Amino acid sequence: RILPPSPPPPPRAMSAPVATAKKQAPWKGFVAGSAGAMLSGAVTHPIDLVKVRMQLYGAKDGFEAAAAATSKAGPSAAAAPPGMFRTGYQVVQHEGTLGLYRGLSASLLRQATFIGTKFGAYDLLKGAMPKDEGGGLSFLKMTACGLGAGAIGAAGGNP
Repeated sequence: RILPPSPPPPPRAMSAPVATAKKQAPWKGFVAGSAGAMLSGAVTHPIDLVKVRMQLYGAKDGFEAAAAATSKAGPSAAAAPPGMFRTGYQVVQHEGTLGLYRGLSASLLRQATFIGTKFGAYDLLKGAMPKDEGGGLSFLKMTACGLGAGAIGAAGGNP
């Protein structure tokens, strides 16, 4: 016995339905943002350290490199800094592998305060923003929350 074909499903609306999410505690955004930022900071710290060492190559104080670049002899008088891999190798050779992580604690503290504060502030601002008719936030309101959270994070992470 052959059954007739089933009717097609009703057409879906073009806009996504508004999710009814539980209100999240603001500290969760802070913790999640801090943890993610600290992990990425720990992974990229050796690259940043090598970059800074390359920038400071040949300088005994902050002014010697600038003075050499503007001297009559010109910038070519100073030896060119070694490349990224050579600089990294020299750090490991002279300071050991853990030398690549020198200054990590300051980097982690900044990541935790700056990024964590931004995530926590964003959640707070989103909760305080008046909702639209559908219960959500417009792009403009979400952008305002993001701008505000960025300003709050910058104030907290850059004393």
